[in-house]
Amino acid sequence: MKNAMTRLAVTLLSLLTAILALATALVRLVVTLITGLTAYLEAKLPRRSESSKTTQDAPAASVASVASSASSALAKSTLRVVQSSTPDVRDQVATGLVGLGFPAANVRRFVGQLTDRDLQRPVADVIRDGLAWLSRAA
Repeated sequence: MKNAMTRLAVTLLSLLTAILALATALVRLVVTLITGLTAYLEAKLPRRSESSKTTQDAPAASVASVASSASSALAKSTLRVVQSSTPDVRDQVATGLVGLGFPAANVRRFVGQLTDRDLQRPVADVIRDGLAWLSRAA
């Protein structure tokens, strides 16, 4: 019972860590987008003195053109392609089974025998099959 509770706690902690990593990546993405857009708009829009600021200085068409060119410039220059941080099914299954306390060598053997059809199934089902296979192998 104590061993099962420890495994559950480790699994929940791993889930919480993954959720926090996702939230951090999303915040970083939003900050990057805002920083790039701000820099682009500061470079494009002229500075105005306090006395000349009115709500009718820029026509709506020019504002729309600046916004569309800003979004296209952001897409071209400031965004970078980052490798996906979501692991594939094999990594998820291996991490889950090793986290449950099974020997890494046996888990690698199980993951190595997975077919493409197995990889299309939900991860929970593949892990369940892995539990059955590893319990027979032990």
